[in-house]
Amino acid sequence: MDNKKLIGQEVINKKGEHGVITDVTEHIYVEFDDRGAMYPLDAFTKGFLELTDSEYAEMFRLEASKVEAKELDDLLKSSLKDIESLVGLKNIKEQIDDLVCKIKISNIRRKMGLKVPETTNHMVFLGNPGTGKTTVARIIAKIYKSLGVLSKGHLVEVDRSHLVAGYQGQTALKTTKVLNSALGGVLFIDEAYALCRNDNDDYGYEALDTLTKFMEDHRDDLVVIAAGYNREMMDFINTNPGLSSRFKTFISFDDYSGDELYNIFTNFFIDNDYVLTPEASEEAKSFFQEHKYSANARDVRNIFEKTINRQSKRLNLKSDLVRDDLISISKEDLCLL
Repeated sequence: MDNKKLIGQEVINKKGEHGVITDVTEHIYVEFDDRGAMYPLDAFTKGFLELTDSEYAEMFRLEASKVEAKELDDLLKSSLKDIESLVGLKNIKEQIDDLVCKIKISNIRRKMGLKVPETTNHMVFLGNPGTGKTTVARIIAKIYKSLGVLSKGHLVEVDRSHLVAGYQGQTALKTTKVLNSALGGVLFIDEAYALCRNDNDDYGYEALDTLTKFMEDHRDDLVVIAAGYNREMMDFINTNPGLSSRFKTFISFDDYSGDELYNIFTNFFIDNDYVLTPEASEEAKSFFQEHKYSANARDVRNIFEKTINRQSKRLNLKSDLVRDDLISISKEDLCLL
């Protein structure tokens, strides 16, 4: 809806004061009898303001809901496109597609007044570091927002140090503060098994008890994704009834193949307006296909950044640089591990 149509409309605020909208740009400006006031653009949906003309208010609500529906649909399409653009992760893409289909049908059943089986949206991500878990979690948060599962769709990434305090009684407060910041979005707990290091880890169990209770109290607007190594995470989930009842979806992130690492590497350059020379491309491809160390996307990013630094040093010695100089990455620029 064109917000400028609101100009001249009479409104009432939460205090019962009547005013008239005088301008709508980055904010809504209202002129009251004794002063002017500024409100956010979502003042109506948040209940800060209310239109006094009931017919216009209904028309505004309908138009606003259409706009919101389109925005959410666009968000879903862009999020699914982001997932599809990720290198590899074939099984994960299939699981996310299944998840989206299930939520869509549940939403339709709900609108038709049909029963919707109670499910949990919390997840466990299994795999080594640098295999795309955080990236996928961030996109899933947006998908959940677009489908109405979450109200905000942001990601809060934490580990044990963000949840556990050093003194008795402080951990619950610290964990609750983090959980409140994640409301409406996804709380991503990296190396979640480290929350409880052993049976005598009272602080860790205090954080875990706070977490599970909060998950239950706010199950309609909070999703928790616990991530870490396969065996450690399975032991962590299976030894705690409170966790095993809440985490039902497990997604495994395999290590990238040599070809996938090479594709990730070249994408870094493409996304940042660089071009590998044929010689550099061949050298990098051979390296990733033949190198047998446990490489991941983080290692690849490090190689990319070191390569850019080396190219910058080379170019610093030249004068009269042209565009081709700036975008070209030669074999000599490569800084392979």
